[in-house]
Amino acid sequence: NSYTSPNWQWSIPSAKWSVNRKYRVISKGWNEALGAFGYEGGPDTNRNREFVADSTAPVATVYLPDRSYVVSLSTIAGTVSDTAPGTVQSGYFRVKRGVSDYWNWKLSTFTAISGSDNDLTATIGTGLAEYSTDYFKNGLAWETDKTYGVQLYLTDKAGNAGNSVEKTFTVDRSSPSARFVLPLDVNKSGISYIPSISGTALDNWTNSNAEVYLAMQKLDSPQKWYD
Repeated sequence: NSYTSPNWQWSIPSAKWSVNRKYRVISKGWNEALGAFGYEGGPDTNRNREFVADSTAPVATVYLPDRSYVVSLSTIAGTVSDTAPGTVQSGYFRVKRGVSDYWNWKLSTFTAISGSDNDLTATIGTGLAEYSTDYFKNGLAWETDKTYGVQLYLTDKAGNAGNSVEKTFTVDRSSPSARFVLPLDVNKSGISYIPSISGTALDNWTNSNAEVYLAMQKLDSPQKWYD
């Protein structure tokens, strides 16, 4: 708390501020000759200032891709939030291929980290962040059977930084195959008893088969499907 004309200063320990709060400061000078305050604030922003004390990092979550295996991915997206009255100001995505290659928006290919060239500026709306490019939309950015990771980084108006966990996905453009194991009529003479119907389903990626569908039809008149 000091005043050396024309400058004044009021020092407040950081611990005294309640975080995630909005404050208004109004300055006014004491006129010794008049014995009164000469100014009590007003529209002049040099004498009436509002600010937010915000030490909480913004929160980011990637929701596109929404599956571990995809055929294509035209847009990457996430959700963003900040503890009020804090506000998310900006954000960017990074898309990693393998261990150390990242999508480079300048070169439109994957490269080693090269500063902001690998920071994909997000379009931020109400609680959402998105990024897309023609290379994502036409599939040229993605290679079959390659695994990628997407991460979202945020900065709020107070300068606090936050980021999402990495969301990984694999580009799988190969069709799965399925075959019957049972029933098995070896000599085509008929089967008297069928305890179960079973088979195998295979894909390039062991865990990418989500479901197997079976349809069974009675070859009689009328021909009906099992329901």
